[in-house]
Amino acid sequence: MKPDRIEVSKSFNYGFVITEQELRRIYDTLVQQMIQAIGNQGFDTTFKLTYKNKITAQKPSLDDVLAENNGGQWEVQSLKITITNQNQPEYAHIALNFQKSEKDSIFYDVLGTDRNWVFVTISFLEERINKVKRLLWQKYAKKTLQFVFIPLGILYTIAFIETLFPSFVIFINESSGSGDRSAYELGFSIGASFHFLLVELLLILSFVAISTVFLFFPSYNFCWEDYGENLKKKQNIAKFILIGVLVSTVISILSSIIANNLMH
Repeated sequence: MKPDRIEVSKSFNYGFVITEQELRRIYDTLVQQMIQAIGNQGFDTTFKLTYKNKITAQKPSLDDVLAENNGGQWEVQSLKITITNQNQPEYAHIALNFQKSEKDSIFYDVLGTDRNWVFVTISFLEERINKVKRLLWQKYAKKTLQFVFIPLGILYTIAFIETLFPSFVIFINESSGSGDRSAYELGFSIGASFHFLLVELLLILSFVAISTVFLFFPSYNFCWEDYGENLKKKQNIAKFILIGVLVSTVISILSSIIANNLMH
């Protein structure tokens, strides 16, 4: 009589950062769990890679995977690790897939004949996934740029122009001798224009910060060889930009406070 099989699959929509160290830990977890399931029967392991140029390849070992230059057209887009019982693959199987995709970016499938083993394996897998998963900052940054900053920037630019135009009209009236009231109105209008300009500046700085996150902090990362080195360089540039944005924001706010005190 064939034993009952228990199979559990699950997918996640997270970003991830997989370094060489984390990948080795993930692989060690899979191996240890398979040994517990089948003992000395032996198992087969395959590593399936998909590259940016759409070519797929299978590697026999983890060292072969990590030896890939992982850059340019050969940048890794997905990695699937599969471990199966060598003699009876239909009774013991662990698969774990990472891919650069907004849907099902992380996926696992565990099959076995022992319910306890299946759920213990799942708990270990999810623990390792939690170590590498990241929020989809790039996705959120893109939506924020599209639906928040660009519309707000347009609205505030229009509002700034509308507050600036009366200043010129009042200034012309004052030059022709219209009196103190026009001077007061001129000061009020210029003050309003200054505040709109400050908000516009803060919006621009926020736009730069969000754009930096979008450009330099990708959601999905296989961080070894060329890709890992390039990512470090990009993020160093991003940190420099973000520090500049922070300093500029502080200076802008302080300037606003000083100008507001002088006007009163």
